[in-house]
Amino acid sequence: MSNEGEVKQLGLCSLFGLSLVWSPMFGTTEAMVFPALSACPDMLLASRICNLAGFGLAMAILSFAGEKMRATHKGAALLTAIMLLGSTGMIIGSLVGMGMLPPHWLIVGAAMRGLFYGILTVFWIGVFVRLDDNTVGAAVAGSLIVYAVTGIAITGASAFSPVLALVLLAACPVATIMAYVGTRNLPNAHAPVDQESAQAPLRTRVLLYVANFAFSIMLGALLHYFAFYDTPTALLAFLITAIFFFAVFTAGYNKLGADLVYRIFMMCFALVVAVVLLAGCFDQSLAVLVASAALAFLVLYTVIIFTDTQARLRNPYWKVPGMCQVFASIGMICASALFQTTYPTGEIPGPQLMLLAGACIIFVAGVFSPSNRTRQRPWGFSSLIPAESPEVHAMRRCGELAEECGLTSRELEVLQQLATGMTKDQIAEALCISPTTAKTHIRNIYAKLGVHSQRELTAKLE
Repeated sequence: MSNEGEVKQLGLCSLFGLSLVWSPMFGTTEAMVFPALSACPDMLLASRICNLAGFGLAMAILSFAGEKMRATHKGAALLTAIMLLGSTGMIIGSLVGMGMLPPHWLIVGAAMRGLFYGILTVFWIGVFVRLDDNTVGAAVAGSLIVYAVTGIAITGASAFSPVLALVLLAACPVATIMAYVGTRNLPNAHAPVDQESAQAPLRTRVLLYVANFAFSIMLGALLHYFAFYDTPTALLAFLITAIFFFAVFTAGYNKLGADLVYRIFMMCFALVVAVVLLAGCFDQSLAVLVASAALAFLVLYTVIIFTDTQARLRNPYWKVPGMCQVFASIGMICASALFQTTYPTGEIPGPQLMLLAGACIIFVAGVFSPSNRTRQRPWGFSSLIPAESPEVHAMRRCGELAEECGLTSRELEVLQQLATGMTKDQIAEALCISPTTAKTHIRNIYAKLGVHSQRELTAKLE
């Protein structure tokens, strides 16, 4: 981080991790915080499914109303209602764990937390999508650190004071909402640049939905494993992995390159962990530690590709990324149902193992998808999105540079003409201004962008 503003930005964005506690993605297992719940395994499974269903419902709603939700997200009343939804869900789950409510209330609290996390994701992704790739990776890795530290603290507190654990859990939604509000005044908290207006082709959308469903089968199996064997040691392994990725993004990302950071790790975790590890080839204690490390990476990957997909397919706003998450939640629900009887013996029946292996193959295929018709990206499934045309890419870069360098609206118009290769006189004619005025605008653009020639400008646009 190069300055104090970026450090503050990263710190606030990292508090998104507080919304992950007891979230549908993985969350601190209720039975780990309140051991009495381990006597109700069926109810815990049902609560996880309802948690994921609540998240999927929220994503389905935003798929059709995302733009309207984004336009009203600054309202204090809406943020307060979301905060109360999350805190109430936390409190209900805690009261069940303390024996003050009957077990079936666990489902109610889980569904409320799923809705809370789904709606809150809309707002936080709206923050992440404005950041550069490096900052997004560091912010999400920081979120995982915050989650792990909070989970360890809450688990430790519950050992001697369940009431304190309840208070800490209820405070998590409050803190993450306050952190979100704090991001509004950050330097980079501006409206994202408009992307290509054309909708994603049907083939692309189907591929994305299938890919997310298959990936979530694998992720859901790992989540169920993590939930079944969750221990403080597993959380510690999760924390160490999150710290490693945080260091990669804040210190070594630019040197190592995105391909090394993502593609190699995706291969290792997708194949080795999901197939070999979950097939029972490792000792259980070692399996728990490696599964926890894998989970940290996969959650990091999930949030980042969601952000990337949302950034690239924003017309209609949220429709494609929202539906991707609907299929993802369905995939995780299916995985929970398929693998619920697997882990006591450490063996996966043949059909489930084949399904898991198939999900891994699709996952890896997405990572290494051909680039002849798609612009190569390190994000895996979002590489299925067709590449922008050169013209559209140039216009998008003009918008990005205009925001970054503070160009006026007229200077942006001149920059867009320069990007097409027009000369000073052609620009003057197209915009109905004098050649002298066009020359002045070009000189100002060069100064603001830090370039000295058309060749340097072209390089910057590319």
